[in-house]
Amino acid sequence: MMLWSMSPRTNGPALTYRKLVPDGMLIGARWVLENRTSRMNSWRLEHIAVHPLRGVRTRPGRTGRSRHSGGWSLATCLLFLVALSSGEASEAGPWLLVDTEALTLTVMQGGQPQMTLENIAIGRYGASPEKRRGDNMTPRGRFRVHRINRDSEFYRFIGLDYPDIQRARQAYQAGDIGRRELQAILGAHDRGAAPPQGTVLGGNIGIHGLGEGDPQLHETMNWTRGCVALTDEQIDALLSWVRIGMTVEIR
Repeated sequence: MMLWSMSPRTNGPALTYRKLVPDGMLIGARWVLENRTSRMNSWRLEHIAVHPLRGVRTRPGRTGRSRHSGGWSLATCLLFLVALSSGEASEAGPWLLVDTEALTLTVMQGGQPQMTLENIAIGRYGASPEKRRGDNMTPRGRFRVHRINRDSEFYRFIGLDYPDIQRARQAYQAGDIGRRELQAILGAHDRGAAPPQGTVLGGNIGIHGLGEGDPQLHETMNWTRGCVALTDEQIDALLSWVRIGMTVEIR
């Protein structure tokens, strides 16, 4: 059965799955809502467990055996939970994985790479999960493609929905942004609109080409203010995969 509850840790809804199976075992999984917009919800797997229940017997059928085809071993329960948890990382369609250490951008289908673009450039001061305005760092995290500009000063620009909900809530709890700014960011995500770009968290984060930029500089160093940069040829190849709402994970 599926149960809605409120998670004290996330201050938001959580989704819990529980199933009592033969041999007296209770298996369960719990997801928390990480990002909710008017277009789609993003869930994160928080917990999976198998609980042997003492004194619990399954109801026998007419033949004296369980109504199910057979008992569930612990291994079977674990395999079932693995199947449940696989939905957390997989996407129904292609998604993008940016590796800020290897300097690669990979188009993924589920867990399988479809195309890898090498020698990308990121922020001139590297990448961080705690990006701030003007730090010239690329934010690590999980984002969605919000817009596509095919006539950008950087040739092509794939805009991301940064700052994201999780980052905004953390910044609010740390006192870096006020309640009004938090509500503006959350409201924009809920409407599928661009979140405010002028807070202390920074903005205008995306994936772009070079345009009038220096190809030799691109080949030798990280140079952006926080975006992910490709060559013009690379971003043209990438755009054949990109769709509004596509997941982009920057690690």
